[in-house]
Amino acid sequence: MTNEFHKVVLALGVDVCSYSLLEDRPTARTLSRVLGTFQDAFALVYEGLRSGPVMRRHVPKDVLVATDLHVAYTFPGSFGVMLTIPRDVFLFPEWETRADETIDIVFGVAKSRSPKEVAQVAEHVGRAPIAALYDWAKANAVSKTGAELEWNRNSPKKRDVLLQYPEFADLSASIEETSEERTEISEYTGILVGADTKTRRFHFVTSEDDRDIRGRFTDAISDTQKAQLPGRYVAKVRANTTINFAKAEEEVSYDLLALIPLE
Repeated sequence: MTNEFHKVVLALGVDVCSYSLLEDRPTARTLSRVLGTFQDAFALVYEGLRSGPVMRRHVPKDVLVATDLHVAYTFPGSFGVMLTIPRDVFLFPEWETRADETIDIVFGVAKSRSPKEVAQVAEHVGRAPIAALYDWAKANAVSKTGAELEWNRNSPKKRDVLLQYPEFADLSASIEETSEERTEISEYTGILVGADTKTRRFHFVTSEDDRDIRGRFTDAISDTQKAQLPGRYVAKVRANTTINFAKAEEEVSYDLLALIPLE
């Protein structure tokens, strides 16, 4: 029945994803968690391919509708769910190619479990899809549930992946280990409103947009480089940005490099 179903729906213009949980009787919580996180990953990777790198976990409504996975039926063995997505050629003419590319990325990251490949995919589709892939991997790892997936079984190119739950744990760990760091030095005009020579911390407020910049300093303020509080300065600041791919968040720290007094 499964092969016949694939042939019929593909002929009708419907993409098919067979999702087998490697567990005979998963709980409702496990089922909803692993399928829901897979759905999010699929939608966000697709949006990253469609619109360019996605930095926030937001998907336009039309893409949400187009990428919704519909349950066709369940099947026995390891508990399996047959998922379908109609191809709406009027909404997205490029759907077939991009949907296949989306699955290639999802399955590719899952198979490789390489921090280097995770970073390359993040550069291509953005950090939000990587965070969604992390949630999918973590959901399976925590639930101790493996998965076997097939995409369009009767299509010319075979697309499938099989992961036991320890492999999902490895995937989530790889994403946790993947980060991106960058530094940028800028100058700001404003007021030095706070400085502590014991903790070596400073507080600077910019004149242009009242932006609070707080961080550390080494010798920008010292016995030989005294500073007035409050005082007007041009502050030379280094911003150190670390991107956490598992959370799709940026963490920024600041170092005060120099203060130039303004008369």
